[in-house]
Amino acid sequence: MGTVEQPAGAHGEGRLGRATTSDESRLDWTPIVYRQAGGCYTLYWLAMTFSIDTLIDDVLIELILILPVNDVLNIRKTCKRLSFLTRIRTVWSTKFRIEVVQRKLPIPGNYLPFRDLPATDLEWRTLRALQLDNKWERRSRQTALCTFLPLSNGAQQVILLPGGQDALTIHSNCITSWRVGLPSFSENASVENLHTWISPSTIARAVRDNERADCVAVEMNDEMQRMIAVLSVNTNGTFTILGTSPISQTEQLVGILDDFILLDDSRTSEHEGKVSIKHWKLNMEILLETPPEGGNYLTHTVFQHRLVVLWERVIAIYPMPSATFPSTDPQGSRLDFAQAFYLHHSVQLPASMTSCRPHSLPGPSYLEHGNEEDLSCLSVISAKAVVNNWGPGHNFERSILHPIDNTNKRFALSTVPMAVDTEECSGVCLGPSGRGVWNDSGNLSLCTPRTIITRLGKMRIVDFDDHCRPLCRIPAKDTGPMCLDFDDGMGRIAVAHAKGVKIIDLI
Repeated sequence: MGTVEQPAGAHGEGRLGRATTSDESRLDWTPIVYRQAGGCYTLYWLAMTFSIDTLIDDVLIELILILPVNDVLNIRKTCKRLSFLTRIRTVWSTKFRIEVVQRKLPIPGNYLPFRDLPATDLEWRTLRALQLDNKWERRSRQTALCTFLPLSNGAQQVILLPGGQDALTIHSNCITSWRVGLPSFSENASVENLHTWISPSTIARAVRDNERADCVAVEMNDEMQRMIAVLSVNTNGTFTILGTSPISQTEQLVGILDDFILLDDSRTSEHEGKVSIKHWKLNMEILLETPPEGGNYLTHTVFQHRLVVLWERVIAIYPMPSATFPSTDPQGSRLDFAQAFYLHHSVQLPASMTSCRPHSLPGPSYLEHGNEEDLSCLSVISAKAVVNNWGPGHNFERSILHPIDNTNKRFALSTVPMAVDTEECSGVCLGPSGRGVWNDSGNLSLCTPRTIITRLGKMRIVDFDDHCRPLCRIPAKDTGPMCLDFDDGMGRIAVAHAKGVKIIDLI
């Protein structure tokens, strides 16, 4: 092997050069262009003596690492030796970090520790992430593949478990787990009914734990008692009851955070704005302080290790609860908010929040997303309660929550207008990466993150594009109450309505 400097005769035009040394050894100079994660291109001139067979495996692996992914797949077909070397874990762990993690693409598949993923899994995740990114960039010409779950009746809800291939349909008296394969243009996705859990009482709703892939909480209504059951969904689709916790007649399940469930009692006239957090293992409950004139609870998320709650007129930030319930009042029964911001307009459902940062896999710190030039911020998308019917984005409120003091965890709230015109939005679902879907008058469309420049620096926020062709059309007769779920890593959408459940794949 020679050097990586440009040979004589290859200056200027960048043509291939061939030199003959005094001992008449022939050198073939080959250019290799490598695209880095930041979009820059580096040109390597590689001097190959005689044959590639003279290079040891370590040198070949180093050369493979600087090749684009498509070239790695192409040289795999040339010989058995290169086929073997292009399948080792070192190659695909490097490609995964460069092409997916550093580019902040959402990661396909289940949330498994990085060190436990074999080379084949890393290769599959890398290729699917790149394929989905290519599709997303061409969303104006987007097409979708639809699969219907074989249900005799409709479903109240549909939940996509992380990884995208397992789904739960929520019915009035049971929960069914499904395995939906990946479709192709030549055949539909395979659908397998894995297991059905029969509830002892009527099911009102179910919520998924975004941090624990296998955990869901179910609200059940009994004539004598109402309770919450926390279920674990096993890899074969069966269910295990982890625990139960009783709730009052007026409380509603709205979320689950590890060992805590969020209960909303704000819909009753005497308890306006009342939301509590309950440790379902210890049966200990603490009340969230409601901002004055905050209105009813809408949704929540976790941002910068803080609990962010969206009310109808306020966004409030709370410290994360722990098993010891570090309340902020002397009686130990209330958790006070650290900050609260009043919105310019009163908002209502649908609403969703995202930090535009993909969910990372468990593992070493080098898996954290590179290129941290963008300021960490939270996009809050919600429908306005009162529509003025004028101006761009008159139906939506987009608020941006961003830190101003990382040491003391202080935040500021800004409003960024949306240049999108909607008629009747019945659903919004945003993934951690900022990619998401929204349904406007029966048209299911994509939304995507974009970078804006402010006086504080660069921020990644969610943007809607109403000029792109919708993914699909939900018939007018089916545009009743709708439940949306979206897996941004797999590019899979689940839509539940009175007529059934539809699984939509972007690739």
